[in-house]
Amino acid sequence: MATSADAQRATAAYRRAQERIAAEAAADLTAWLAGVSAQDVRTGAGPLGREYRARVARGRQKSYALAVAFYRLLRALETGTVVNLPGTATAEGPTLEGLWREFNRAAGAQAGTASRGGHLLVDDSPWAGYDERTEQRRAEGAFHREVTARLDKARGAAERRGRLDDPEFEKELAEVMTTARQEAARTGSQIAEDGGREALAEAVRGDPKALGYYRETDADPCAWCAMLASRGAVYKSAQSAGLSDGQRYHPDCHCQPRPIFSRTHTLPEANQRYMRLWQEKSKDGLTLAEWRRELEKESSTT
Repeated sequence: MATSADAQRATAAYRRAQERIAAEAAADLTAWLAGVSAQDVRTGAGPLGREYRARVARGRQKSYALAVAFYRLLRALETGTVVNLPGTATAEGPTLEGLWREFNRAAGAQAGTASRGGHLLVDDSPWAGYDERTEQRRAEGAFHREVTARLDKARGAAERRGRLDDPEFEKELAEVMTTARQEAARTGSQIAEDGGREALAEAVRGDPKALGYYRETDADPCAWCAMLASRGAVYKSAQSAGLSDGQRYHPDCHCQPRPIFSRTHTLPEANQRYMRLWQEKSKDGLTLAEWRRELEKESSTT
C-alpha cells in the first residue's frame, strides 16, 4: 500500500492537468471563433456547429482519458487493487509502476513513480465506455444556444424595429457576436473538462469499493461551489441518488469530484473550513446570497 502522500501528489497533478486541458480547449475555441463572423453563422450554422463539436470533443476525450488513468491509480494507491480499463476484459493486473506511467502520460507531467512490485488484483471496469452521443448533443446544443440563437434573437429584434439597414444594427450585431464568441468558448471549455468529472462520477457509482466523493474546489471558488464543498464526503446511497447534486458545474469552474475509498479519509483544509462555516451560519437557514456574504466576511478577516 502507498502512503497518503502519494495519493495527494496524484490528486494535485490531476487537478493541474484538468485545468490545463480546459485552458487549452478555451484557447483553441477562442482562436477559431475569432475568424467566425455573424454572416458565417447565418449561412453555415450547421457546419460551424459540427466544427465546434469536433474541437470540444478533442479536449473532452483528453479529460476523460486522464480521469480514467487517475481513478485507476488512486484506487490502487488507496485499496491495493485496480479496475479494468473501459471495455477491457479481465487480464493480468498492472503494477503500480505501470499505473504511474499511464497517469503521467495522460497528465503530461512526471507526477510520481513507484518500484515495479507485483501485479495488482483487477476488478471489473466501472465504466460503460465513452459516451460520444451525449458529448455531441451537449456541444451542438451549446453552439446553438450561445451563438446561433443569440444572433437570431438580435436579428429578430432588429427586424421588428425595421432596423436591418441601420448602421447601428451592424454595430449591435458585432457586439452580440463578441459576446457569443466569449460564451461559446467558456461553455466549450466546461464541456471538455466535464469529460473527466463524468468519468469519475460514473466510476464511483459503478465501483463497489468506492464509498463516495467530495468536491475539491479551485483556489477561488464561487459561493455555489464553496457551498457544495461544505457538504464534505457524499456517500453513495438511495437517499442521495448517487452524485446528482455534486455534479453541477459551470463555466470557469475547476472543481473536481475526489473519490474516496475509506471512511477515515481526511478532507482538504478548505473543505473543512467551508463545512465549519456552513454549520455555524446555517442553523436558521441560509440563502446563497447570505452564504456569499458570510464567505466575503470570513475572507476579509483572514
